[in-house]
Amino acid sequence: MWQAYLLQYLPVYIPIYVPGYISVLSAITFLMYAWDKRQAKRSSHKKVNRTPERTLQLLALFGGWPGALLAQQLLRHKSQKRRFIVMLWLYILINVGSYFAVGYLWLYEGFNMP
Repeated sequence: MWQAYLLQYLPVYIPIYVPGYISVLSAITFLMYAWDKRQAKRSSHKKVNRTPERTLQLLALFGGWPGALLAQQLLRHKSQKRRFIVMLWLYILINVGSYFAVGYLWLYEGFNMP
C-alpha cells in the first residue's frame, strides 16, 4: 500500500527536496570542517574535542560532499591525508553515480512524473 503511494509521489518530490537536502547537508558539513579546523588549531595549545574523521566522512557520504570538497580546498583542512582524500573522492563517485542511476531510471525506465 505505502509502496504504491511512494512510487506515485516520489517523482514529484525528488526534484523539490533533493537539492535542498544536499545544500543543507553541504552547509552543515562545511561548518563541521570549519569547527574541526578551529579545534585543530586550538589543540596545539591544550586538549580539545575534535570531530572524528568518521563523522566528516559520513556527512560526505550522505550527500554533504560538496561542502566537504569546498572546505577541504578553502580551509585547507584534511587536504594532506591521502586516505581521507581517497575516501572523499570515493563518496563523491558513489553520490554522483547514484544521481545518474536515479536519473536514468526516471527518464528511461518509466519512472515518470504523474
